Amino acid sequence: QGPKHGSRLNANSVRLCNNHLISLNGLDKAMFHVLDDPQELVWLDASCNQIQSIDDVITSFPNLQVLYLHGNQIWHLSEVLKLQKLPHLRKLTLHGNQIAEQKNYKL
Repeated sequence: QGPKHGSRLNANSVRLCNNHLISLNGLDKAMFHVLDDPQELVWLDASCNQIQSIDDVITSFPNLQVLYLHGNQIWHLSEVLKLQKLPHLRKLTLHGNQIAEQKNYKL
């Protein structure tokens, strides 16, 4: 019996680092075409891009546990607060963003 979704990947991690991305908008649609079950995404590396804001689309991956956003251009704490909607998020990297220069940004 062949794979149930054709050429989709049976994976729970995605690496998008070093791609000059300016946004993660549309990530949900892209993952639907690439992954067997996008809801099972647990690890996303979007580091070393040019992302300035955290799109709400990231909350469409409720099982996300690890999110690498270091080396981007995130300035505002309000962007990071959007991630509170991810109940299983355990590791978040933000070093190398302008937000990391703010005192107590980790609180």
